[in-house]
Amino acid sequence: MNYELLNLGDRVININSDFIAIERDDGSVDLFKVTVEPDGIHLDINNPTTIGYTPETETPVIESYDTESGVHIVNF
Repeated sequence: MNYELLNLGDRVININSDFIAIERDDGSVDLFKVTVEPDGIHLDINNPTTIGYTPETETPVIESYDTESGVHIVNF
């Protein structure tokens, strides 16, 4: 079976029995699930898990509050 998963600038960073990890040109990573069955190895190309990031802004947004029980929570 032939899968066309890579675009110009992409690279494969890991292959194992559970997934294939592809680093995209923009820095995000797509994980494709690998399933081994009696009739062969299958790759779920329709439902990748994408790990991405957003570039850091010059002024970070920080939210901070205290709960009723006194727990201090910070979101950034």
